[in-house]
Amino acid sequence: KETILCAGHPFVEDVQLFDVYKGGQIPFGFKSLAFSISLRLKKRTLTDEEASSALHKIYQEIAKKFKASLRDF
Repeated sequence: KETILCAGHPFVEDVQLFDVYKGGQIPFGFKSLAFSISLRLKKRTLTDEEASSALHKIYQEIAKKFKASLRDF
């Protein structure tokens, strides 16, 4: 949660872990974590580019720090 908040600063307003999954679709020794991430600026609306950039930075930092990857759906 802290990594997401820091990597997405100043756009991340809130982060909530809402699911942890270990099972048949996840390789042994791994788990899937699902987060709800609220992006917001107090003084104006975020542009699509700003939101996409913030999420990209978050994904990069999580991948680097935790050797994680996004799941295919």
